[in-house]
Amino acid sequence: FRNLQPIMGTKLSVSLEGANSPEVAPRVDRPPTFDPQYGFERPRKATWEEMEQWKLKPAQRDYCAHHLISLMKCQTQNAPFAGHACDGERGAWDKCEYEDHISRIKEFERERRLLQRQARKEAVKMSIDIQKIVQATLVGKPEHDEQTFIDCLKLVGSNRSPKEKELGFALLSRMVIKTSPQSLRLVQTRLANRFAQISDHFQFSGALFVREVLVRNPTAGDLHSVTVFKIILNSIDAGVQSMDPTVRSLAAELFGLRVSNQNLISLGYAPRVDKSNVDKRLSVDRKDIIRVIEMGIRSQSTTRSAAFTALRSLCLNAKYSLIPMVGRIVSTLISELETPDVDLMKTLAFIAKTYGPITSTIHKHFYVIFTALKRPMHELDYGSHVADLLSTIIESSAGLIKPEVFVTVQKAVCESAIMHPDESMYLQLLAAFLALNNEFVPSPLQIARHVVARTNSRCHHSHRLKALSDVTSRPRTSDLANVKTVKKTLILQKEETTIEVDSEEAPESPESPEDVEDVMEPEDVSPPPTPEVSRKKKSSESSTPVVVKKKKKRDVVVATNLLEG
Repeated sequence: FRNLQPIMGTKLSVSLEGANSPEVAPRVDRPPTFDPQYGFERPRKATWEEMEQWKLKPAQRDYCAHHLISLMKCQTQNAPFAGHACDGERGAWDKCEYEDHISRIKEFERERRLLQRQARKEAVKMSIDIQKIVQATLVGKPEHDEQTFIDCLKLVGSNRSPKEKELGFALLSRMVIKTSPQSLRLVQTRLANRFAQISDHFQFSGALFVREVLVRNPTAGDLHSVTVFKIILNSIDAGVQSMDPTVRSLAAELFGLRVSNQNLISLGYAPRVDKSNVDKRLSVDRKDIIRVIEMGIRSQSTTRSAAFTALRSLCLNAKYSLIPMVGRIVSTLISELETPDVDLMKTLAFIAKTYGPITSTIHKHFYVIFTALKRPMHELDYGSHVADLLSTIIESSAGLIKPEVFVTVQKAVCESAIMHPDESMYLQLLAAFLALNNEFVPSPLQIARHVVARTNSRCHHSHRLKALSDVTSRPRTSDLANVKTVKKTLILQKEETTIEVDSEEAPESPESPEDVEDVMEPEDVSPPPTPEVSRKKKSSESSTPVVVKKKKKRDVVVATNLLEG
């Protein structure tokens, strides 16, 4: 039973130490860690047998249980007039409960102060021990180096605070520098085992310790190559993100010790320069970094995630320096699509947004990325990253991908969107196809409106899809008139211009009566002369009968001329 032992404080008893210093904050959900009788005596007066006999609840079995038992005896003896007959017993029980409440509040404060006192004692003891270890690393005797190593290794244990671990690795670095080869050989296995602890995340003192170990004992890097490789990647990542030249110099030195001692000036790394000989500088080349990252990506160990993280940091912080290498990086990433994971798709999407699909040449692998999906997109852990990547390519590379590829992918996306209208990734891709500016790819407008009407999603992709469905008006080539009619009209205008020029140049000749009669015959049965008829008459006077046939055909053309109408 939880309340057999009274807890400290009240239900709302809290303190600032609970958030700032949890190691010295009392826990109100459990009994005190110190002896409750430490400092005063407070025995429980009711026995367990009496509490069982009167069937007291667990919350009632406290230091006031004997008063409650007396009250229950009085109520049993004076029933049914126990309300007034047992006022004294009830008052005694209420007073005891109040005093117990105050006592629990005092117990909470006492526990807090005792924890602080214990923490102060441990801090003083720890500071004295640390001072002794620091003193031993400075002026210790050679025969005590092994013990000093052991004391320093205790400072980097898993139960130590981050500050103590930083200090411990710094002291280990000092000991690795000053100790003799014989003493170092005795503890080299235990020192190398600490590489795994440093590889989880970047620590400056930890990376400094690894550098000193690799300088004194290069074989340790061969025995723990995977772990050291991960530490180097974390160091490069921290060096790219940080503007501290010390961190960058340390990353360049680690890289030079294990991989290559070329040049890293193009990425902004500032190597440590020996003023006595300026030509002997340790730096790393951009190509070597990419080569190391490619090795980490192809590895199936824990270095894969660190390699992807370092690559994204390089793309963000050394964007323009990596432009010549982007094509090679993308090709390496595409070759890993046989075993896709979250880091791979996240990195591809990040590169596509940072450099664009065209500059990064990702648009060339659009269909390969889509067909590499082993399952439906909403069932994959990296489905959201794939949707970001594909939508970026669709909206930015409309004219560089074959329409057949777009149509195939669009069909699959529409089918998935109809089956799963609440999945945001399908809504995002459907909106990208609506925004696609390619005349040879039909717009999925009806599908989009159907999905918008069915979806219950309230993400920004659904709002964008609804807005595009309402206002989509893709420009299409449409015929304002019949193509044949337009061509005939243009030929007619050209012939009229030619005839007018010929009539102006030809000399006027008197017309014979027969010609006049031939010309005037159609006027007797036709309506009043129009500009077209007068033009027809004029042209018939100065043309041959063959031309007159063309004029009849021209009469029909003019009647259906939409441009003049």
